[in-house]
Amino acid sequence: MREVKTVEELRALQMQTMDVIDIFCKKQGLSYSLAGGTLIGAIRHKGYIPWDDDIDIYMPRADYDKFLKTFDGFNERYKVYEWRNYPGMEILFAKVGDTKTRLIEQGLMREYGVYVDIFPLDGVPVDEKKQRKIFYKKLALYILAHGKSQKYPSGQSLANKLRWIASKLWPFSKRATFNKIYKLITCCPDSDIVTNMVSMGSNNPNDAFPISLFHPTKAVAFED
Repeated sequence: MREVKTVEELRALQMQTMDVIDIFCKKQGLSYSLAGGTLIGAIRHKGYIPWDDDIDIYMPRADYDKFLKTFDGFNERYKVYEWRNYPGMEILFAKVGDTKTRLIEQGLMREYGVYVDIFPLDGVPVDEKKQRKIFYKKLALYILAHGKSQKYPSGQSLANKLRWIASKLWPFSKRATFNKIYKLITCCPDSDIVTNMVSMGSNNPNDAFPISLFHPTKAVAFED
């Protein structure tokens, strides 16, 4: 297996993955849209932001769940990895990985290889106070879940040390806590207001948008 030495080679592998995702979604009638820096790059640069090296996409939760159940087997080279079907995942969103590659990331060998990230869009209450309550609870559960596998944060702030202690006292396993987060963030499937609830970072009402903004999608140029 040869070593990928340039960003251009990495991007080429990601684009091949994205081509397969795009073809599959069109055949299955699933909706997706570009997200984050990928979306900014598509509009501003007609491709990657010059210093970017990944691809992020959004899917409505219903389409996301259908994708997870049906994608594997469509192309033998690519596989979808998500915490519910792959115990090694430390996150609540999915990655479509190129199984012909291996990726060293943060010093660890990643089985899923070079990947494209897929984030579900989940409904949240229209009322901002209720939104904030869910956002804070989600963040707290994430901190408790990830603290389970972290070493004592010596030399860090008192707040980080207290979070670590709380995670050790928390009686639920990481997977059980992930299940609690999942139930929380999928509480409002019929809401007209959606956001990316699966990232570990905190949310606020500025992150929530009418779902109508994501429909219909518009095709734009991205690299090739």
